[in-house]
Amino acid sequence: MKDPEYVNEARFTDDARAMFESAKLYIQQYPDYLRAIMKELTGLFESISTDRLLREYASDWNDLMVTMFLDANGMPVLKPELISDVPKLVRAIIEKIAVIPIGTVQGSSQDPDNNGVDFVIENLNVAAHGLVPDDIRVRTDTRIGVRAGSTFHQVELEYTVPKIICKDICFTYQK
Repeated sequence: MKDPEYVNEARFTDDARAMFESAKLYIQQYPDYLRAIMKELTGLFESISTDRLLREYASDWNDLMVTMFLDANGMPVLKPELISDVPKLVRAIIEKIAVIPIGTVQGSSQDPDNNGVDFVIENLNVAAHGLVPDDIRVRTDTRIGVRAGSTFHQVELEYTVPKIICKDICFTYQK
């Protein structure tokens, strides 16, 4: 499944359906623990969105975008020497963050057929590079209303949806 061309193969649909069905069984068997994981992730994203330093970072990022795409009068201008530095900047930030840890989840199944299963999910870490899009497209548009004496500036950002990456998750259980 790591091969990007796999999605074009004939067996992909059947494999995906089987994996989805298998996942549904786990979701039905351990709903409380999956909710706990989702609650932790939701808390993480909420804390990220309300964090003072991250808000300052977003403001600084906005200032950087203005510096890169607008001149001193607020008019759009292309500054290729600055644009080429963005990937270096993003890589440096991601290397500093590296991994975002998520708490341990412990529990016990009350499945009567299995006589219960005690389990622990540890080492839940989200790779920071998985939170950043691979590609970003920037479009600028300037419209000048000659008769009205007005100008309109628009900057559009288009990016790929990031992939959340979790590696080396420890899942242990005991019957």
